[in-house]
Amino acid sequence: MITRSLWEPVLPSVLFSDARNALDAILEDICSFKGELTPALASEFALLFGYMRQVENSEKWDQLAIQYLECSVEKTSAMRGGWVGLHGGLCGVGWIVEHLGHIIDGDTETSDIEDSDDSIAEAGSVSLENMN
Repeated sequence: MITRSLWEPVLPSVLFSDARNALDAILEDICSFKGELTPALASEFALLFGYMRQVENSEKWDQLAIQYLECSVEKTSAMRGGWVGLHGGLCGVGWIVEHLGHIIDGDTETSDIEDSDDSIAEAGSVSLENMN
């Protein structure tokens, strides 16, 4: 029986080095980003860094993922009554909180990200109240 990994290279090794150099340049630009962080952008950065943690299993990526996730949750909570949609809204931030909990901690029930989950739930109840 052949067992397959969940992660397999999608590029031939000849292209891998060029692709990795491009990724490193993108990560460097994102890490030095000085523009305004919207909740959606902070969430997307958090997700990228969470995926980088799976690639390199480095504490650096964990810290960046959590830092940007907390930023996203704070900005989303401050919106009170803002967009609740999946892309760029409350639901999207909530999905990323849950997803990163599985990636970073492996178990969202005992996650360091639980406080973020609670903040999103609180913001959601306020947003839904404002819709009525």
